[in-house]
Amino acid sequence: MGSDFDLSIDFPNFLKNFSVNPFYIAEGFLFLTLLVYLIYSFLVVRQVYIMSETITTPVSFVLKAFSWLHLLALIVLIIFTAVYLF
Repeated sequence: MGSDFDLSIDFPNFLKNFSVNPFYIAEGFLFLTLLVYLIYSFLVVRQVYIMSETITTPVSFVLKAFSWLHLLALIVLIIFTAVYLF
């Protein structure tokens, strides 16, 4: 009832004993996606600062705080994901 399926891919004889688990590939893509999103998050912080210099409003501080909070939450998420995956 609860049997595990072996999803590893077996390669031809010339690669001997080399197999790849698809879940490891998915985890790698997940981690790569988080790193790309980290770049996007840095760009958001930069855009908020440029916007705050261009247009001064009473909520500029709040927007800056939210952009830094977003970046901090993403860094914590990447750290937790790295610890869990690797």
